[in-house]
Amino acid sequence: MFLTYIDQQDAISAVHARHFGVLRPAAAMVGVAALCRRERMVEIEAETVIGTT
Repeated sequence: MFLTYIDQQDAISAVHARHFGVLRPAAAMVGVAALCRRERMVEIEAETVIGTT
């Protein structure tokens, strides 16, 4: 996750935990100066695998 206000990491982490519950994916938070859209505070990059091999 990319955060424009790193001091908000506890609040953002709490929302992340509520959304994913007990089975949370691995995650990292990085402070950045700005995102492409200035009004946004958080950008989340995600990948998924559908099916099994």
